[in-house]
Amino acid sequence: TLTDPSKAITVLAVPSGKVETTLSPRTVYGSPRTFLVDSTRPGWVEIYLPSRPNESTGWVPSSAVRLSAVTDSIAVNVNARTITVTINGHSTTAPAAVGTSTDPTPRGLYFVTDLLKTGSPNGAYGSYALGTSAHSDVLKTFGAGDGQVGIHGTNEAASIGRDASHGCVRVPAAVDKLLAQIPLGTPISFRSEEPRVGKDGRSRW
Repeated sequence: TLTDPSKAITVLAVPSGKVETTLSPRTVYGSPRTFLVDSTRPGWVEIYLPSRPNESTGWVPSSAVRLSAVTDSIAVNVNARTITVTINGHSTTAPAAVGTSTDPTPRGLYFVTDLLKTGSPNGAYGSYALGTSAHSDVLKTFGAGDGQVGIHGTNEAASIGRDASHGCVRVPAAVDKLLAQIPLGTPISFRSEEPRVGKDGRSRW
């Protein structure tokens, strides 16, 4: 998270290099700006960016961010159409709907940017929706947004376990309830194979 949550953060292409982008202190949904760390070096932190191209990274001064350990994770096996949510060392795996062949779910490593309570548990997005740092490789815009990929509940139960979405991951009611417990910055893997669950209960690829 940002050390000063009221100020925008400047991201550099390389440490002490040119400016790559500037990010507002909050997302378009009003969530505090949070990142997933890729690597560190003295005085600098390399972060994954919530923008195109997918899995892009940049550098920020270590003084600009407050680091905390990550213990939870989300792993989506796109081919098997399953999602594994690991919270406090306990993993839950369930079927999920993923993108179609024409609007696929983008593979890669991402993170949670937003946690939204929809206020409409019987609506198209279920009770909760996670915004992610992933963006569709096909759709540059979707609705009022920029093609951001989400993980959310659904009122189309028949779509679970199928290639049915525009790239988002739809989850059944049991997993929808778990989304409320996911912290911002939690890593998300969209892969084509099954994760390995370690002795500590966390999913790994």
